[in-house]
Amino acid sequence: MSTDKTDHTIKVKKKRKKTKIILGILLVFIIYNLYKIISPFYIIPSEIKELNEHINLTYKFATSIEEYNLDEKEWKNSEGYGVSFMRGEDEYFGFEGFPDLSSSLKFTSFWSTDSDTSIFGGKIGDDLDDLEKSLYKYGYEQVERTSGDVVYNKGRIKIIIDVESIHSGDDTKETVEETIQGISIYLKSTDWLHKGYYK
Repeated sequence: MSTDKTDHTIKVKKKRKKTKIILGILLVFIIYNLYKIISPFYIIPSEIKELNEHINLTYKFATSIEEYNLDEKEWKNSEGYGVSFMRGEDEYFGFEGFPDLSSSLKFTSFWSTDSDTSIFGGKIGDDLDDLEKSLYKYGYEQVERTSGDVVYNKGRIKIIIDVESIHSGDDTKETVEETIQGISIYLKSTDWLHKGYYK
């Protein structure tokens, strides 16, 4: 009879141990998923902070539109889920929901042909090679190259450099010099709650 009690006690202890392990794994899984879902709304990713440190703009990427004193008369609705405005003829600023289109409006896109604009040490009018070296140094990778554009990605950041190619040389050797003509930067948002692209 005592062996039956001992066997029963051992079985109960094993069941409790299994239950604790399963509950522990389940709890870790739930906490991890909550962090992955919630953290993008409260934590600005390091690559965006790095971008903000290496661009000479008064606006900071992924910051709320409410932080800026913008004249609403200059805004243009942008496909129903964002706003944009131009400063002069050579700068465009876009605000959309970030990190999800259902979020509040944040600074997510920029385009410029202004010669004062610089990013990672490269300015409009500079040689592309120097900027490209700097982008590679900071972990950007080239994902596309056409005769007029070069596209770089890092995480949720997409940088498009408009270039003008100048070909020179003779029959034996040709050199191509690419000069920066424009800079475009976009932060990619998700659409978990199907607010934006799926209306």
